[in-house]
Amino acid sequence: MVMRYRCPICGKRKHRQSKVCRRCFLASQRTPEYRAAMAAKRKGKSSYYRTQSHRKAMSDKLKGVPKRSGWKHSAETKSKIASAWTLEMREQFRQRGLKLAQDPKWRAKVSSFGDSNPMWRGGCGGKYTPGFDASLKRAIRKRDNFTCQLCGITENESGYIHSVHHIDYSHNNHKPDNLVTTCKGCNSRVNTNESVWFSYFTALAEMRCKLGKNILNLIGRKIISQRNGFVTLAHN
Repeated sequence: MVMRYRCPICGKRKHRQSKVCRRCFLASQRTPEYRAAMAAKRKGKSSYYRTQSHRKAMSDKLKGVPKRSGWKHSAETKSKIASAWTLEMREQFRQRGLKLAQDPKWRAKVSSFGDSNPMWRGGCGGKYTPGFDASLKRAIRKRDNFTCQLCGITENESGYIHSVHHIDYSHNNHKPDNLVTTCKGCNSRVNTNESVWFSYFTALAEMRCKLGKNILNLIGRKIISQRNGFVTLAHN
Protein backbone atom coordinates (compact mmCIF):
# COMPACT_ATOMS: atom_id res chain seq x y z
CA MET A 1 0.00 0.00 0.00
CA VAL A 2 1.40 3.37 -1.04
CA MET A 3 1.10 6.11 1.57
CA ARG A 4 0.12 9.35 -0.11
CA TYR A 5 0.59 11.54 2.95
CA ARG A 6 3.88 11.28 4.78
CA CYS A 7 5.22 13.29 7.69
CA PRO A 8 8.03 15.58 6.44
CA ILE A 9 9.95 14.99 9.71
CA CYS A 10 9.85 11.23 10.32
CA GLY A 11 8.45 10.02 7.00
CA LYS A 12 5.61 8.05 8.61
CA ARG A 13 1.95 8.23 7.70
CA LYS A 14 0.01 11.35 8.67
CA HIS A 15 -3.48 12.73 8.21
CA ARG A 16 -4.04 14.47 4.92
CA GLN A 17 -5.01 17.73 6.63
CA SER A 18 -2.12 17.72 9.15
CA LYS A 19 1.26 19.25 8.54
CA VAL A 20 3.08 16.54 10.53
CA CYS A 21 2.16 13.24 12.19
CA ARG A 22 0.77 13.20 15.72
CA ARG A 23 3.96 11.87 17.30
CA CYS A 24 6.08 14.63 15.84
CA PHE A 25 3.45 17.22 16.74
CA LEU A 26 3.44 16.13 20.39
CA ALA A 27 7.23 16.06 20.44
CA SER A 28 7.32 19.64 19.20
CA GLN A 29 5.01 20.72 22.02
CA ARG A 30 7.43 19.40 24.65
CA THR A 31 10.29 21.63 23.61
CA PRO A 32 11.13 24.65 25.84
CA GLU A 33 10.96 26.99 22.85
CA TYR A 34 7.39 25.96 22.04
CA ARG A 35 6.27 26.27 25.66
CA ALA A 36 7.87 29.71 25.98
CA ALA A 37 6.18 30.91 22.79
CA MET A 38 2.76 29.65 23.93
CA ALA A 39 3.21 31.19 27.39
CA ALA A 40 4.03 34.57 25.85
CA LYS A 41 1.06 34.30 23.50
CA ARG A 42 -1.42 33.42 26.28
CA LYS A 43 -0.05 35.82 28.90
CA GLY A 44 -2.81 37.92 30.46
CA LYS A 45 -5.60 36.00 28.71
CA SER A 46 -8.20 33.80 30.37
CA SER A 47 -8.98 30.27 29.27
CA TYR A 48 -12.04 31.44 27.40
CA TYR A 49 -14.41 34.37 27.65
CA ARG A 50 -17.81 33.78 29.24
CA THR A 51 -20.47 36.15 27.99
CA GLN A 52 -23.27 37.37 30.25
CA SER A 53 -25.76 35.09 28.51
CA HIS A 54 -23.40 32.15 29.04
CA ARG A 55 -23.00 33.00 32.74
CA LYS A 56 -26.78 33.24 33.16
CA ALA A 57 -27.34 29.92 31.41
CA MET A 58 -24.79 28.23 33.67
CA SER A 59 -26.35 29.77 36.77
CA ASP A 60 -29.86 28.67 35.80
CA LYS A 61 -28.68 25.15 35.07
CA LEU A 62 -26.97 24.77 38.47
CA LYS A 63 -29.87 26.15 40.51
CA GLY A 64 -31.25 23.50 42.82
CA VAL A 65 -28.38 21.09 42.18
CA PRO A 66 -27.01 19.89 45.53
CA LYS A 67 -23.34 20.31 46.22
CA ARG A 68 -20.98 17.34 46.17
CA SER A 69 -23.02 15.86 43.34
CA GLY A 70 -19.96 14.88 41.34
CA TRP A 71 -18.14 11.61 41.00
CA LYS A 72 -18.05 9.29 44.02
CA HIS A 73 -15.52 6.52 44.52
CA SER A 74 -16.73 2.95 44.63
CA ALA A 75 -16.31 0.79 47.73
CA GLU A 76 -13.46 -1.07 46.03
CA THR A 77 -11.63 2.17 45.20
CA LYS A 78 -12.13 3.45 48.75
CA SER A 79 -10.63 0.28 50.19
CA LYS A 80 -7.65 0.53 47.83
CA ILE A 81 -7.00 4.14 48.85
CA ALA A 82 -7.30 3.27 52.54
CA SER A 83 -4.94 0.30 52.21
CA ALA A 84 -2.41 2.39 50.28
CA TRP A 85 -2.04 4.79 53.21
CA THR A 86 -0.10 2.55 55.56
CA LEU A 87 0.94 3.58 59.06
CA GLU A 88 4.52 4.03 57.83
CA MET A 89 3.35 6.39 55.08
CA ARG A 90 1.22 8.38 57.51
CA GLU A 91 4.15 8.73 59.87
CA GLN A 92 6.41 9.74 56.98
CA PHE A 93 4.08 12.56 55.93
CA ARG A 94 3.61 13.62 59.56
CA GLN A 95 7.36 13.93 60.05
CA ARG A 96 7.60 15.85 56.77
CA GLY A 97 4.97 18.30 58.01
CA LEU A 98 6.77 18.76 61.32
CA LYS A 99 10.03 19.42 59.48
CA LEU A 100 8.44 21.97 57.14
CA ALA A 101 6.75 23.70 60.05
CA GLN A 102 10.19 24.49 61.47
CA ASP A 103 11.46 25.93 58.18
CA PRO A 104 11.15 29.77 58.19
CA LYS A 105 11.28 30.00 54.39
CA TRP A 106 8.47 27.50 53.97
CA ARG A 107 6.34 29.19 56.64
CA ALA A 108 6.85 32.57 55.00
CA LYS A 109 5.88 31.08 51.65
CA VAL A 110 2.60 29.48 52.75
CA SER A 111 1.55 31.96 55.42
CA SER A 112 -0.76 34.84 54.66
CA PHE A 113 -2.48 37.01 57.21
CA GLY A 114 -5.43 39.35 57.29
CA ASP A 115 -7.36 40.09 54.14
CA SER A 116 -4.61 38.50 52.01
CA ASN A 117 -5.70 35.06 53.26
CA PRO A 118 -8.44 33.43 51.14
CA MET A 119 -10.23 32.27 54.33
CA TRP A 120 -10.42 35.81 55.75
CA ARG A 121 -13.89 36.66 57.09
CA GLY A 122 -13.40 40.21 58.24
CA GLY A 123 -11.72 39.45 61.55
CA CYS A 124 -14.43 37.25 63.08
CA GLY A 125 -13.36 34.26 65.17
CA GLY A 126 -13.77 30.58 64.47
CA LYS A 127 -17.06 28.75 64.59
CA TYR A 128 -16.38 27.36 68.08
CA THR A 129 -16.64 29.50 71.20
CA PRO A 130 -13.78 29.54 73.75
CA GLY A 131 -13.43 26.42 75.85
CA PHE A 132 -13.34 23.82 73.08
CA ASP A 133 -9.58 23.36 73.32
CA ALA A 134 -7.10 20.50 73.05
CA SER A 135 -7.28 19.61 76.75
CA LEU A 136 -11.07 19.21 76.63
CA LYS A 137 -10.89 17.13 73.46
CA ARG A 138 -8.28 14.84 74.99
CA ALA A 139 -10.40 14.43 78.12
CA ILE A 140 -13.39 13.37 76.01
CA ARG A 141 -11.29 10.97 73.95
CA LYS A 142 -9.82 9.49 77.13
CA ARG A 143 -13.31 9.10 78.61
CA ASP A 144 -14.34 7.15 75.50
CA ASN A 145 -11.16 5.08 75.71
CA PHE A 146 -9.90 6.69 72.47
CA THR A 147 -12.57 4.70 70.60
CA CYS A 148 -15.03 5.91 67.96
CA GLN A 149 -18.50 5.69 69.46
CA LEU A 150 -20.05 4.86 66.10
CA CYS A 151 -17.90 2.20 64.42
CA GLY A 152 -15.75 1.13 67.39
CA ILE A 153 -12.33 1.70 65.80
CA THR A 154 -9.56 2.85 68.15
CA GLU A 155 -6.89 5.45 67.52
CA ASN A 156 -4.21 2.76 67.49
CA GLU A 157 -6.11 0.89 64.79
CA SER A 158 -6.79 3.96 62.65
CA GLY A 159 -3.36 5.51 63.10
CA TYR A 160 -4.59 9.06 63.77
CA ILE A 161 -6.21 11.16 66.50
CA HIS A 162 -10.01 10.95 66.56
CA SER A 163 -12.36 13.94 66.37
CA VAL A 164 -14.76 15.19 69.04
CA HIS A 165 -18.36 15.68 67.86
CA HIS A 166 -21.04 17.98 69.31
CA ILE A 167 -24.17 15.89 69.76
CA ASP A 168 -26.64 18.80 69.49
CA TYR A 169 -24.59 20.43 66.68
CA SER A 170 -24.25 23.59 68.78
CA HIS A 171 -20.78 25.07 68.65
CA ASN A 172 -21.41 26.85 71.95
CA ASN A 173 -22.31 23.83 74.11
CA HIS A 174 -19.05 22.25 75.25
CA LYS A 175 -20.46 20.23 78.14
CA PRO A 176 -18.96 16.72 78.37
CA ASP A 177 -22.43 15.15 78.02
CA ASN A 178 -22.75 16.90 74.65
CA LEU A 179 -19.41 15.68 73.32
CA VAL A 180 -18.56 12.28 71.88
CA THR A 181 -15.54 10.73 70.18
CA THR A 182 -15.74 9.85 66.48
CA CYS A 183 -13.17 8.85 63.88
CA LYS A 184 -12.67 11.02 60.81
CA GLY A 185 -14.89 8.91 58.59
CA CYS A 186 -17.76 8.80 61.08
CA ASN A 187 -17.33 12.49 61.88
CA SER A 188 -17.99 13.30 58.23
CA ARG A 189 -20.94 10.91 58.21
CA VAL A 190 -22.65 12.42 61.28
CA ASN A 191 -22.51 15.91 59.78
CA THR A 192 -25.38 14.87 57.51
CA ASN A 193 -28.88 13.80 58.61
CA GLU A 194 -28.41 15.69 61.85
CA SER A 195 -31.73 14.64 63.40
CA VAL A 196 -30.91 10.95 62.90
CA TRP A 197 -27.49 11.11 64.51
CA PHE A 198 -28.73 13.39 67.27
CA SER A 199 -31.16 10.62 68.28
CA TYR A 200 -28.41 8.01 68.15
CA PHE A 201 -25.90 9.87 70.33
CA THR A 202 -28.61 11.08 72.70
CA ALA A 203 -29.59 7.46 73.33
CA LEU A 204 -25.93 6.59 73.79
CA ALA A 205 -25.53 9.34 76.39
CA GLU A 206 -28.67 8.19 78.22
CA MET A 207 -27.40 4.62 78.41
CA ARG A 208 -24.05 5.86 79.69
CA CYS A 209 -25.79 7.80 82.47
CA LYS A 210 -27.96 4.82 83.46
CA LEU A 211 -25.08 2.35 83.61
CA GLY A 212 -22.68 4.82 85.18
CA LYS A 213 -19.87 3.86 82.83
CA ASN A 214 -18.77 4.24 79.23
CA ILE A 215 -20.43 2.38 76.40
CA LEU A 216 -17.26 1.04 74.83
CA ASN A 217 -18.48 -2.17 73.23
CA LEU A 218 -20.44 -2.98 70.13
CA ILE A 219 -23.21 -4.62 72.16
CA GLY A 220 -24.37 -1.30 73.65
CA ARG A 221 -24.21 0.43 70.28
CA LYS A 222 -26.03 -2.48 68.65
CA ILE A 223 -28.92 -2.13 71.13
CA ILE A 224 -29.28 1.55 70.29
CA SER A 225 -28.99 0.88 66.57
CA GLN A 226 -31.75 -1.73 66.61
CA ARG A 227 -34.02 0.51 68.65
CA ASN A 228 -33.54 3.51 66.37
CA GLY A 229 -33.48 1.64 63.07
CA PHE A 230 -29.78 1.96 62.25
CA VAL A 231 -28.40 -0.65 59.92
CA THR A 232 -24.62 -0.18 60.17
CA LEU A 233 -22.05 0.38 62.85
CA ALA A 234 -18.83 0.19 60.92
CA HIS A 235 -17.38 1.60 57.72
CA ASN A 236 -18.48 -0.06 54.54
